[in-house]
Amino acid sequence: QENQWEYPAQLFAERGYVVLLINVPFSTQSADFKAIYDTWVNETKDRPPQEVQDRIWLNDTASFEDAVSELISAGVVDPKRVGIAGYSRGSQSVNVTMTQSQMFRAASSGDGGYLEPAFYQSLAGSYDTVYGGPPTDPAALPNYLRMTPSLRGKKACGATLLQMANPYPASIDLYTALRAVQVAAQISLYPGEDAASDETHIFHIPSNRLKAMQENIAWFDYWLLGKRD
Repeated sequence: QENQWEYPAQLFAERGYVVLLINVPFSTQSADFKAIYDTWVNETKDRPPQEVQDRIWLNDTASFEDAVSELISAGVVDPKRVGIAGYSRGSQSVNVTMTQSQMFRAASSGDGGYLEPAFYQSLAGSYDTVYGGPPTDPAALPNYLRMTPSLRGKKACGATLLQMANPYPASIDLYTALRAVQVAAQISLYPGEDAASDETHIFHIPSNRLKAMQENIAWFDYWLLGKRD
């Protein structure tokens, strides 16, 4: 259950995709990494922002690239048809990877927005750890430019689907940035039970889970397999 969203990745395997389920490192794997992870979680400045970025999110990107490269070398994966998907914490890794790597042709990012400048006022302590201060601070700005997905839109490597449970401004930042530089992007907001409510982060409405799964399949079929239905 920890490996995937509320719909099963096995459905992609049944359709002929090679599927990798990759967990990010656990904080307890080493004392050094635990210290970095604790710096982030506890919102301290015990480690410099660039080290926090490198060891958490940019390490994710490198891990994904290594795993895919191994299968490409083995002749299992077509390097021209590689996709990536993630939800919540996984969406952070997807958004960073799509603007740091050149390996992935398509992505699905579920209910993310953390790391975008628009969330600073709500998450100031956490952002001060990751970036060294607010985006308006000249000293912190290089750290934002180094990793913030929306600020690296021109470097995006493929089409990105953004599925949202809430219309947070930060969730819209990456979509807007990608469209501004003519990178293919789509944002889908999933509704609550009525006009006065929102879907929740866990996608608690079964019909939304079904629609999200169908949308993901259609997205990857289109961008990776060339199916024009």
